[in-house]
Amino acid sequence: QKKKHRRMLFKRSALLLGLVYMAHAFSPSIIIKSGSVVSRIEMALSAASTSATIKNNLFTTIIIFDVENEQEQDDLIDAIQRFVQLVRQEPGFVSANLHKSLDGTKVANYAQWKDETTFLNFRNNAALQQSDEVEFLMKYGPPDSRTYDVFAWESKDKTTQGPTIREGPFVHFAEFDLLSPDLQPRMVELAEQHLGPAMKQEGLISATFHRSHDRNKVINYGQWETLDAIENLKKQPGFSTDTTPYWDGVAINEHHLYELVSVVRGDS
Repeated sequence: QKKKHRRMLFKRSALLLGLVYMAHAFSPSIIIKSGSVVSRIEMALSAASTSATIKNNLFTTIIIFDVENEQEQDDLIDAIQRFVQLVRQEPGFVSANLHKSLDGTKVANYAQWKDETTFLNFRNNAALQQSDEVEFLMKYGPPDSRTYDVFAWESKDKTTQGPTIREGPFVHFAEFDLLSPDLQPRMVELAEQHLGPAMKQEGLISATFHRSHDRNKVINYGQWETLDAIENLKKQPGFSTDTTPYWDGVAINEHHLYELVSVVRGDS
């Protein structure tokens, strides 16, 4: 019923790679918190991965599609990759980082633009909206698509200066759907409190928490060495749904495990 309702609300202009802009006044600067050190960082693209440094400010969207099975998952990824070959020529496009869930039910794109203006120019590009690739993507219905900033990050990889997306580790997207937009500050507080304890878990490489600008969601992008390490964290107090998880009464948490399957970088 939920998916059917979302399909009814779908509009053609919203499907451009799922990059739907949720209008909301916000500062484009990104706050990164690592231990007791808080620094204002800006997103940049490195040669080996998509990472955050203090050199450049990026506009970030996270887009998550629901699919019925692994075949549909692979077909959708192929379709997005074809479309990205057009999008990568757009001024200001930085990267599209495509992930597929291990259970075959999700496709996620962590996409980045130079700034809000170039993103809006892309969204309003009528020629792209009328392309054959968009026609094909329409059949998958509207994704969960929002713009975000990063409010907390920590990594055991001391070579990174900020959140980094790279091939190799297992990935989880933990989606915290808030029971009310007014609860987002509380969810941010709870996430910050539990980031340190989570990072003590063996096998967790990094955790990056994002808050949506529409105030309805928080997402944690986590990178792991093994699947067993993820299962071990889910048994710990505060993280287990068998007891009372730290987000209880604030959000509903849906999480899936992913692998990074494609990184497409812009030509500009």
